[in-house]
Amino acid sequence: MSAISLAGLQVLVTRPQSQATELIAALNNAAAEVIAFPVMAIEAVSEQDELSIVQAIKSTVMDLDQYQHVIFISTNAVNCAFYWIEKYWPQLPVDIAYYAIGAATASTLNSYGLESQAGAGSMNSEALLALPSLQQLSGEKVAIFRGVGGREHLAGVLGQRGAKVGYCEVYRRVAVKPPLGSLRQLLQRDKDLILTVSSGETLENLIQLAKVDAVENALKSLPLLVPGKRVAVLAQQQGFSQLLVAENASVKAFLDELGKYQQRKV
Repeated sequence: MSAISLAGLQVLVTRPQSQATELIAALNNAAAEVIAFPVMAIEAVSEQDELSIVQAIKSTVMDLDQYQHVIFISTNAVNCAFYWIEKYWPQLPVDIAYYAIGAATASTLNSYGLESQAGAGSMNSEALLALPSLQQLSGEKVAIFRGVGGREHLAGVLGQRGAKVGYCEVYRRVAVKPPLGSLRQLLQRDKDLILTVSSGETLENLIQLAKVDAVENALKSLPLLVPGKRVAVLAQQQGFSQLLVAENASVKAFLDELGKYQQRKV
């Protein structure tokens, strides 16, 4: 994907294993040394979960035809949601506008036969909120498919614009604990190590692992690649000073920013 060689760079990829394949392959193709170090995993909500959680999902999905707008926060939201949607809607209801945070989420929706709108540029809520169709929403119902927890900004702004917003939380993020000492061992290497995170939650989990290994200061002295200004601000607040700020969390954006870093080093 990138014409710039990343030879000599050692890149720590913290994305969940299920989401890291494309980035790892692209980094390998650019001759970087990749260390897969997932600090969280994605776990779909199942029918064996707590009854109230399952009933909340079923309620939203069975009433899908009552919504004018349906938003999917991530590829995980799409895949986990469609387990439930396909159980109750063999044929999807009509006259619903579908939205995706980012091109990858839109592509995943397309694989299920849905056309969607996505914000341009940054793959975040702010880009989605700029779409003309989400400006005037008086009395209209919006469903947001997402993981458990997360930012409230999107729902808050839509509510201010008159929408009646409901969440449908179809997966959870679970912290992963690599073997004790592994992060310390990685930070003792001599090579140029670049940390990468794909979200603020990933960043927090990485910091917690560093605290366990008593290498927090060493971690924060390294270059950190983040997806966008919001996560950059969080990283600065945590004490990281060498920040590489990609436009968004896409593989292309990450490689472009790493290429710029490599060129600055030459």
